[in-house]
Amino acid sequence: MSWTKVPMVTIFSALTFFGGNLLAQEDVQVETKSLKDATHITFTGHDEWRYDISRAPRSVNVQFNGLKPDDVSELTDLKDARVKSVTVKEGNNGDALVTFTLAPGQNLFDYQTDQPVNLVFDIFKEEKKPTKVSLSKKKPIQKIKAAIARNVASIEHPELGEQQPLLNSSSADPRLQLKFGIFDGGDQNMNRFKILDGDSTPATQELGAIQREHNLYIHFPLLVLERPFLKNIIDDGAMKYTAPPGKSDEDMQVQLLIKLYNEGKYAVVLRTFKFFEESFPKTKYEKTLDFLKADTYFRLWQQDHNQNDFDTAMTRYKELLNKYPTDETRFHTLMFIGANYLEVGNYLGALATFQVGIEKYSDSPFIFEMKLAEAEVLNQLNKSDAALDTLTKIQSDPKANTYGADAELRRGDIYFHKKDYAGAVKEYKETMQKLPEHMIDAPNIYFNTAEAEFWMGDYKASLESYRDFLQKFPNHSFGGYAMTRIGEIFEMMGVNPQKVTGSYLESYYRYHGTPGAFIAKLYVNTKRFPQMKEKEVEAVKNEINDEAPKYVKIEDMDPFVVLSLARANLSRGSFKIALDSLVKYYQKNILSPHLPLFKEYIVQTIKQEMNHNYDDGSALKAVETYLSYKDSWLKNINQPDLLYRLGQAYESLNLVEDATQAYTEAMTGLNRLTPDDLKTAKALKQNPSQDEIYLRLAATSLKDENLKKTAQYLSEIKNPEILSESEKVERGLILSSLAEKEERTDLAMLALKDLNEHWKGKPGLLADAWLRIGRLEARDENYTKALPWVVKVLSAAENPETKIKDETVKASLELTGDIHGHLGQTQQAIDSYKMYLDRFGANSPTASVKYKLGKIYFDQKDLRTASEVWSGLKTDEKAKVWAKMADENLSQAKWDSKYDRYLQKREPAGGGK
Repeated sequence: MSWTKVPMVTIFSALTFFGGNLLAQEDVQVETKSLKDATHITFTGHDEWRYDISRAPRSVNVQFNGLKPDDVSELTDLKDARVKSVTVKEGNNGDALVTFTLAPGQNLFDYQTDQPVNLVFDIFKEEKKPTKVSLSKKKPIQKIKAAIARNVASIEHPELGEQQPLLNSSSADPRLQLKFGIFDGGDQNMNRFKILDGDSTPATQELGAIQREHNLYIHFPLLVLERPFLKNIIDDGAMKYTAPPGKSDEDMQVQLLIKLYNEGKYAVVLRTFKFFEESFPKTKYEKTLDFLKADTYFRLWQQDHNQNDFDTAMTRYKELLNKYPTDETRFHTLMFIGANYLEVGNYLGALATFQVGIEKYSDSPFIFEMKLAEAEVLNQLNKSDAALDTLTKIQSDPKANTYGADAELRRGDIYFHKKDYAGAVKEYKETMQKLPEHMIDAPNIYFNTAEAEFWMGDYKASLESYRDFLQKFPNHSFGGYAMTRIGEIFEMMGVNPQKVTGSYLESYYRYHGTPGAFIAKLYVNTKRFPQMKEKEVEAVKNEINDEAPKYVKIEDMDPFVVLSLARANLSRGSFKIALDSLVKYYQKNILSPHLPLFKEYIVQTIKQEMNHNYDDGSALKAVETYLSYKDSWLKNINQPDLLYRLGQAYESLNLVEDATQAYTEAMTGLNRLTPDDLKTAKALKQNPSQDEIYLRLAATSLKDENLKKTAQYLSEIKNPEILSESEKVERGLILSSLAEKEERTDLAMLALKDLNEHWKGKPGLLADAWLRIGRLEARDENYTKALPWVVKVLSAAENPETKIKDETVKASLELTGDIHGHLGQTQQAIDSYKMYLDRFGANSPTASVKYKLGKIYFDQKDLRTASEVWSGLKTDEKAKVWAKMADENLSQAKWDSKYDRYLQKREPAGGGK
């Protein structure tokens, strides 16, 4: 059984149905709706849906996994004009195999929703790609027919169709390859994109607000209200030619040139021109061939996109205007030049062309088209005041007719382009009130309003405006941007992650192939990096690297992709890969406004690598990582958490002086932070508290035998109750050690017993405190009081869920043996020492324990066993002292034994008979 196939395999991993067994919440329910544009079938009742789809020309087979035929038998009763029939039968493993036989032209699109978890099938009429209609077949405009008919010699030129100043973007965008027929029939008001009660908490809202300050968001492109006239004039602007009659050599060569041109053999046309011009330097077809050569270069440009061909074509068209200044085609040629410059982004060329046309050809039927184009070009050249002035003049011209509305609809775009977002929103709102009847044809008003509100920081208003755009223009290609931005706003406002991911997934599925869908896919897949296998990660990276260049012209796309991948690698623990990519971008883009953010993530990567090394038990690697970047990326930065971790690493390596210096610098840096910095660090759980640093300074001072500073730092801890459980225990141990070193055993004992009596945390954390109490009692020869404390340690260690350090258990076993020995409980002492050797003898210092165990046997006169226990001391380089003591005992025992035998053999002095 394979998974549902989509163009991007990895994105499916983010869905709930990717793995695990099917868990039924309740019986499966199927709801069908016949809407205006589609048939909507919704499956509910499962936590996840697993199925495979295969398609034939007129049918769609759905093989379910975990769904029985009886669960969906009601589908066979479906009566709908778009579905001829539905059959349900057993397929693989007895699961349901559903076959939809569709009416001609219909298609089925499947997708899933996150909240609730539903499976949805939309059956809709698949839109055919629009066929290109020659302008010569369109209805002519009588007023300008004569002006645009280029009847030069035997040349037939297409006529322009009826002008449509406003783009009707409420219809499907033919450039958009959508995977669905309509917006979701089950949620036509798009309430799923509202923030509802319970979607967030104050804590998640605060965290989202902070995180958005440390993220990079792409400035989505301005949605420009296109004019079909300009596109049409480019698409069908070059002439169509018919061969002239005649039998002369000149006639026949012109016929050949036109034949080659009409067959699309443009390179051959140019070569043939050379022969013709050599044979006929002067020809009656001069005008025809001038236009033919210009059109040939233009067609070559369209075919091969060679910039030289484009430049040559435009130059020749300009020459035609000068050479034939009164030609009827002059108005069209001028518009054709300007529209092409505008299309390729040559705004200076476009501006010069349109300004010449406005000044020189004021009688052109395209005068208002040129003025609107002039305003657009001025805007692109950042001449916003001049662009607004041009639009104002159009609006005030009584001859403008519908072009006045065109100008009004574009005013807000001028403010948006110069990032005066407040001005843009004001203009858009006013336009909505002035021209309500035109709003159906003005997607720019709604989308750009939403985007402007986003960059103004009015996220709630932006969210509503995006919803408004999606409801009014569900098929627009910018829908991918809108749904993706909604997901970003959800994250910023602390909405639950499932709803965020749902927005990204819907953007990807509905608008697949658009830039907005690509960004959504990037979000979903990079967030999954920690759970991915290495092959999956490589597949995602390769796909991103292949697809990203398509959208490189979108502002900030490159740094966004780099940063997204770096963060994903960082979440996976691939520190070097993340750091290399961030540093490479930083060094190659020294003028980028995003360098501070990149430096922030470079430092964050170094910190996380240090943390990883330290947590992994390699304090030395943590220090080495810091030292590698100390004089570069970490120079002159205030990062208290980094210095705190450095101090911990030094402390673990017993480099007390270095640790104290690092902790002191961490405290200095912490005191320099502003209240906002502290609030951010607290929300992100970054920096240690002052009390935590004081505790570490107290610990290092104690190790350094600086009792005065130890006491001082302990007194600086103002809120010990906010310390972690382990830190609270450590504080108690430091207090007791300090008192003990000051020979105030009573205070040491009091600190430890007070900790024990008031402890509410995990019992196992007190093991060191119990051991310390036992030692203090034993030192004062209170053996009966000492024994229960070390027994508590050993009892707790028997619980597998209680994690107690081996060092603590070893010390407790040895002390238990010592206490039993002092109490005369010889066998219990032997058992304790043996348990120590059995559990830790292979890889721990055992000399003292072996000596004590052997001494018990020695004292019992069991010299053989004592000798066996002590025999290992001779080969232990670190046990020389203990071995010497053992040898002395054995030697003394042997001497005593010999002396006893000597006394027994010796007769009493003086005899006596």
